[in-house]
Amino acid sequence: MSHKKQILVVEDSQDFQSLISLLFKEKNFELVQAYDGQQALFLAQTMQPTPSIILLDMQMPVMNGVEFLQEKLNDPKISDVPVVVITSESDIKPRVALLCANEFVQKPMRDPGQLVKIVQRIVHEN
Repeated sequence: MSHKKQILVVEDSQDFQSLISLLFKEKNFELVQAYDGQQALFLAQTMQPTPSIILLDMQMPVMNGVEFLQEKLNDPKISDVPVVVITSESDIKPRVALLCANEFVQKPMRDPGQLVKIVQRIVHEN
């Protein structure tokens, strides 16, 4: 039996969460939503199986994206889970590359379909 791959979507904007849901609605993925980094860290650590990929905003309350990535790297259970950073910050790429993000998508997304292609490629490779 084939199970849907799980995407952990870490984003404090309800509107952006809704957009992600629409993009992946019929793509054979199950979405798990978190609204800050702390909630996302808990979910990533407790999900069975671990998420196939994490879509991560950088600017969030409680725990931001950089803090989440630092904590993720220190946890052997989830350190290998691929991450796509989705952010409006234009200068984030060098900082986050050091924390092992796999891809970067700039907000606002010019081509939302590109995000789907990126996720499918990364999940297929892993």
